[in-house]
Amino acid sequence: MHAWFALPDVGADLIERMRLPTAKAVALLPELQQHDRLRIGPVELERRGDGGYLTFHNLSCLNAEDDALIDAFETAVDLVLLDERIKVGVLRGGVMDHERYRGRRVFSAGINLRHLSAGQISYLDFLLRRELGYINKMAHGLSAAGAEAGAVEKPWIAAVDSFAIGGGAQILLVCDRVIAEQGAYFSLPAAKEGIVPGLANLRLPRLVGARMAGQIILDGRRVSSTETDGRLLFDEVVHPAEMDAAIEQAVERFSAAAVIANRRMLRLLQEPAEALRSYFAQFALEQAQRIYSADVLAKVARV
Repeated sequence: MHAWFALPDVGADLIERMRLPTAKAVALLPELQQHDRLRIGPVELERRGDGGYLTFHNLSCLNAEDDALIDAFETAVDLVLLDERIKVGVLRGGVMDHERYRGRRVFSAGINLRHLSAGQISYLDFLLRRELGYINKMAHGLSAAGAEAGAVEKPWIAAVDSFAIGGGAQILLVCDRVIAEQGAYFSLPAAKEGIVPGLANLRLPRLVGARMAGQIILDGRRVSSTETDGRLLFDEVVHPAEMDAAIEQAVERFSAAAVIANRRMLRLLQEPAEALRSYFAQFALEQAQRIYSADVLAKVARV
């Protein structure tokens, strides 16, 4: 895969094609438009007013990401982007039944390490697909290829309860508004686990600066929503009881007509297409070398 993405024309074409909506999402769109609610495996999607609310329900593993969640998540993201009534996407974790967090919401525990240890995390369908599938669709919208109206993109709001670890933290880097409850935290432990944290190495430095990005990625620094540096990652910090109201207010603000145009202009500067392709070509190589290496498998076997 590294060789294909390293070719500028071929790599750019692959990235564009991976931003096409999935056939499953296209087939489910009429049902969403009729009922305003869908359950797609571990993901629940509901339209309320201008908002498309995606709630993760991988409950027993604290919303850890696995192949099934990735597939459902991409379908739900596609539906938010395809439904013309929805103006803003909202991401939030469901209420847990895990013993330690029972009754509390959790955003995401990142990659499911038990699945990784068991060989159930795939290189193509998980590690590459999530980056150029739903995450890139959130960042840059659906591809213009074959669409009469051109590319379709919308702003995204993340509501972080408890924590956003690993892959969950990576999602925040493409969201336009991140609301966190007091005491929630951000963490990217991939280097300690022995892998590369997706496109975080590309996106995190522009948010927090190179020095702090190195502390988070290389040394595993955890950033709390209530510390001063947390303001670089969390736009708004609220009491847990105020989270629902804060989300609704953000949806109203980000539904404004000019938000998408200005969002698009910001992305042109922040993440040019060629920078994304070049980074991803190297990422495909580095992650392939790391994901099933002996030290990684030894670490996850102890989880």
